[in-house]
Amino acid sequence: SRIACVTISEGTRKAAPPLPAVVELSGVIAPDLVEYVQHKIAVVLTHTGRAALHAHVRVVRHADPARERPVTARASLRLAGATVHAHADGSTAREAADRLVD
Repeated sequence: SRIACVTISEGTRKAAPPLPAVVELSGVIAPDLVEYVQHKIAVVLTHTGRAALHAHVRVVRHADPARERPVTARASLRLAGATVHAHADGSTAREAADRLVD
C-alpha cells in the first residue's frame, strides 16, 4: 500500500492554506496514477463552489481474476457544508479513476 500527500489549492480562497489531499494505492497499480488522480480531484474541487476541507481517494486492484472490473476507486471529499462519497469500478486503474470523477 502506497500513500502520497500533495496540496490542492482551493481556487478563489487565496488566503487559506493549501489543502492536503491523500491518494492511496493498493495492489499492483503504477505509481504515476497518484499524480493523475490528484489532478482529476483538483479539477473537481474547483467546480464545487465550496471550500474543500479534506480529500481522500483510495484505488485498489483486487487479485480476484473472476472480477470483470478488478479495480475499485473510492473518494471521500469533505466540503464546507457537505460530504461527498463516490465509488467506481474499472478494468484498469485509470478507467476506475475516470469513472469516479465522472
